[in-house]
Amino acid sequence: MRTRWSSSGSRLGRSPRRRLALTGAFALALAAMTTQGMLGAESLDPALPGAPPPPPIATAVPRRITTAVRMTYRVPVLMYHRITCAPRGAPLPGLWVCPRDLDRTMRLLRARGWTTITGAELADARAAGRPLPRRTFVIVFDDGNRDGYDRAYPILERYGFQGVFAVVVGRVDVKRRAMTWAELRELQEAGHEIANHSMSHANVARLDRAGLAREVGRSAARLRRHLGAWPRTFVYPYGSWDRSATRAVRAAHHSIAFTTVSGATSRSSDRLAAPRVRISRGDSPEGILRRLSAFD
Repeated sequence: MRTRWSSSGSRLGRSPRRRLALTGAFALALAAMTTQGMLGAESLDPALPGAPPPPPIATAVPRRITTAVRMTYRVPVLMYHRITCAPRGAPLPGLWVCPRDLDRTMRLLRARGWTTITGAELADARAAGRPLPRRTFVIVFDDGNRDGYDRAYPILERYGFQGVFAVVVGRVDVKRRAMTWAELRELQEAGHEIANHSMSHANVARLDRAGLAREVGRSAARLRRHLGAWPRTFVYPYGSWDRSATRAVRAAHHSIAFTTVSGATSRSSDRLAAPRVRISRGDSPEGILRRLSAFD
């Protein structure tokens, strides 16, 4: 089950009613001591001639404290691929990020007040025209490789972040380096999102109707069969899409789809062609923070 790491809360003070009672009692006691010292103990009896009226009970109106939360419509979406150090001669070495670098980045973002949501939650906010708290971001791991489960998952859990794991559905439980259905169910139960990254990682912008039905529709149906719900998020292989692809994505119950176009989602961006921020091997945690802060 999911383990959450939350910051410790501050200890609450006494309630306003309790503070009023203490304030009034203190005022009475102080007035009694003052009057007793000036007039003598017997003059405190209101029945005696010349006794001063009892002092008024001081009341305190508790100060209302409000904290304004700044909101935004601009949400950056980080794009990762492999979460393991690239071996010598690795294909596309820029897509490989060492786990220690991911850990350092997540730790820095957490320390600077950034929090995550899923792609589905971003889609719901967009559909409702609802802004989100500043420093909100989405983090997507493309391809469904096993290192997403072995390496990225524990790091996200350490910092209380949610991830979106975009899986190539035809590889699940088939390819040695791909995640299994049991691992995907565990991720989903822990609060992470499983997204559709097509059936075989085909370029959907080059497919006819039958190809789109397989790569988009059948892959979504298989995710539903194994995970119990239609996937809400689609990630275009190679970042390629066209009008036919977006129609197929919409017809297969997806609410949002991500490209590789650079940028952050906003009110004006197309929810079925949403941009992302590519993270590569050479990107430092400080550099990633600066790129996110440009959308803050």
